Amino acid sequence: MTTKPADPSSWCQTNAPWTVSTAELAVMSPDNKAKLVTHNEYGEAHCGWKPAGGA
Repeated sequence: MTTKPADPSSWCQTNAPWTVSTAELAVMSPDNKAKLVTHNEYGEAHCGWKPAGGA
């Protein structure tokens, strides 16, 4: 499935990084892990989010 990228100006105002614990990540499905990574990478690229741990 291909989706159109969101308009960063409005998307950044209504979204925040998704964070999960190590335990949650251990049991998360591969599909949900991919969604988490995609969401957070978009935020890093378009909203100035920083990776967890401040890197």
